[in-house]
Amino acid sequence: MIDKIKNVANQQIIDLEYLKNSKLPVLLYGAGPYAKSVKILLAENDIPIDCVVLDSDFCKPNMFFEDYPVQSIEDMMNKHPHVNIVFGFGEYYKKIEQIESYKQVSRWLFFDDLRVNMFDDKFIDKHEKELELLYSRLEDELSRKVLLAYFQSRLAGRADELCNLNVQGEAQYFPPFVHLSDNEVFVDCGAFDGDSVLAFSEQTGGKFHKIYAFEPDEANVNKMKHNIKSVEEIGGGGYRF
Repeated sequence: MIDKIKNVANQQIIDLEYLKNSKLPVLLYGAGPYAKSVKILLAENDIPIDCVVLDSDFCKPNMFFEDYPVQSIEDMMNKHPHVNIVFGFGEYYKKIEQIESYKQVSRWLFFDDLRVNMFDDKFIDKHEKELELLYSRLEDELSRKVLLAYFQSRLAGRADELCNLNVQGEAQYFPPFVHLSDNEVFVDCGAFDGDSVLAFSEQTGGKFHKIYAFEPDEANVNKMKHNIKSVEEIGGGGYRF
């Protein structure tokens, strides 16, 4: 395994250098906690942000991200002939197709939130035996691929290797080796639209003790109520949100 993760170029350093030398406007795409971390990283490298953008559906009147007024990405594409987009959220890969559809985007960039890289060649040399032992103890090929992709992503400073691996089809919370009884209690903190509730119900064949679903977003709660009508018992009879 070690030979596959040595001498991996740190893409984060390369991309930061590109932004320093580029004369194009930098648009920070995102306005949440992740975007704050990215903003700090750019500031530490003397890279100014020209504006903060969101999709028009998420823009609100007089909305600010720290000192920046938040503008719709659609409007900014009409104002600038060429821009660089810096993603300010972790699931950037879901928006790549949209961003690449804008002819104004010269380059899009993503910076890993873990700015202190705990993996580098010195770390690998120092812990070579432990890393090889960890790799050898994994019993299935998928786990070995995920571990290898994780190391490569940490070294590169971005999650491309993990995204390219794409294990979204796997049962995220209820893999086959986790055997559920008829008396399980499932607590879903951040239940979104009920997708994991439905997965749990399907995995148990509808036989379980209770489900507690917590979701702060009212729009998602309404979606969840609609989506989980087939689940008879949520939070001990009826719906508890």
